[in-house]
Amino acid sequence: MPRTPAKFTWDTEKRRYYYDSGRAVPLRTLENWIDKASANAELRLENLTKDLISNKIDLVEWTLKFKDEIRNGHNAMAMIAAGGRDQMTAKEWGKAGNIIKVQYKYLDNFARQIESGEISLTDALAVRARMYGAAMYPSYVSGVRQREINAGATEERSVLTPADGWCNGSENGCIEQAARGWVPIGDLIPLGDRLCMVRCRCSYESR
Repeated sequence: MPRTPAKFTWDTEKRRYYYDSGRAVPLRTLENWIDKASANAELRLENLTKDLISNKIDLVEWTLKFKDEIRNGHNAMAMIAAGGRDQMTAKEWGKAGNIIKVQYKYLDNFARQIESGEISLTDALAVRARMYGAAMYPSYVSGVRQREINAGATEERSVLTPADGWCNGSENGCIEQAARGWVPIGDLIPLGDRLCMVRCRCSYESR
């Protein structure tokens, strides 16, 4: 028998999701769900790109469908970070819109490289396409950061993911950023701009 999806409510004061049972959804659990949603987006974009490689779709259709995935994905990340659609303000929609515009710019350049033959239609193309899906997790964390700033948070620290594979080796590494401890909010290098780029799965704590 299929499981009934869990229902959640958002507590505006505590800025947390709660199960209908009244138990708070653990932050790491929520981040793991976001990571899975990001991985699913990666797979859809990979399959879409394989359709382009095999000539099932042309470059125009590929670009339009790719942009739909980008727009829908990053808007969803913004809404989840904010506490749901009802919590979205013009500021949150604007921030999501800016992220989407940047991703569109990258994609348009990507499409031009394909059209010009600078990038060949090989399986390596599908691997690169997955990066756009991977970028959705840092987008979610960016939304959480903005939400905490709006709520009056003044300090933050970087928290390493429980998984292995943290980047390190310079001030742009996750380990180095986590070692800084509590700093004024906005001082940490954002997820996505570190050495591991969009593959980063760390998070922030704010106060």
